[in-house]
Amino acid sequence: MYTVYNIIIISLITYHSPSPHTPNPNPPSPNPPFPIHPSPFILHYSPSACSAISDFPLLMNDQLTAIIIVNQSSSAGNSSITMYPTVKRFLDLLFAVVLSIALSPLLLLTALAIKLESKGPALFRQDRLGLGGKPFTILKFRSMVLGAEKQGTGVYSYRNDARVTRVGHIIRKTSIDELPQLFNIIKGEMSFIGPRPTLTYHPWPIDEYTAGQLRRFTVRPGVTGWAQVNGRKDLPWDIRMQLDVEYVAQLSFPLDFKIFLLTVKKVFAMADNYNITETALTAGVPPEEKSCR
Repeated sequence: MYTVYNIIIISLITYHSPSPHTPNPNPPSPNPPFPIHPSPFILHYSPSACSAISDFPLLMNDQLTAIIIVNQSSSAGNSSITMYPTVKRFLDLLFAVVLSIALSPLLLLTALAIKLESKGPALFRQDRLGLGGKPFTILKFRSMVLGAEKQGTGVYSYRNDARVTRVGHIIRKTSIDELPQLFNIIKGEMSFIGPRPTLTYHPWPIDEYTAGQLRRFTVRPGVTGWAQVNGRKDLPWDIRMQLDVEYVAQLSFPLDFKIFLLTVKKVFAMADNYNITETALTAGVPPEEKSCR
């Protein structure tokens, strides 16, 4: 089993394959972002920029103007897998609209309970990295007191954290705090299943991701994902990244369905709901940006 990438390379410069007797001034990256075989060009990748054209991820630097992944499949010619990202987006939109309507009473009651218990907005907004590494604003129900990011130790949250409200404890344990992300899905910023969106500065800025880790940004981030059902917040970041890249390489309906079932099991078990590591490991992050949830 192998993965086939259909790509378009856009460049404003001409590449020449060097003579075997001529030293290569731009040796290829030891960990290129995408396998290109056969490759008549010497490509040196540096994650200096990352954006998107429509739904297609776009990676740019001085030498390689753009690589756009059109689709990927496991084994050449398998059209059902090639079409899956399109089907996945349709299912995301369909179920997000249906659930947002069906769960509207719960959404309204949760928002009211948050407002009645503590001052501040019912929703918590935070910038995260999405498709193509482009920042977007993720939505959650606020589960902490107003100004929680300026209190405490600067970690996400921990067991018996005094900043978490009584309503917050309930909606965290039941994962109700994640329901506003239905609107992120409707807007096309997220999927039900995919790599969990990381903060713009944590675990590290976008330009510090390795070429391999950048593959996690070639799909929409998810409400739940492969890393979340394999340890979630107990996992160190390098393992989370590895699991995210594995998910992208094996993207398929059976895998998504397996993640869905495992997520339901974890939600009912209320497992892995506490963070054990600091929100920001990068020096110089101001306290007001160390948002907790």
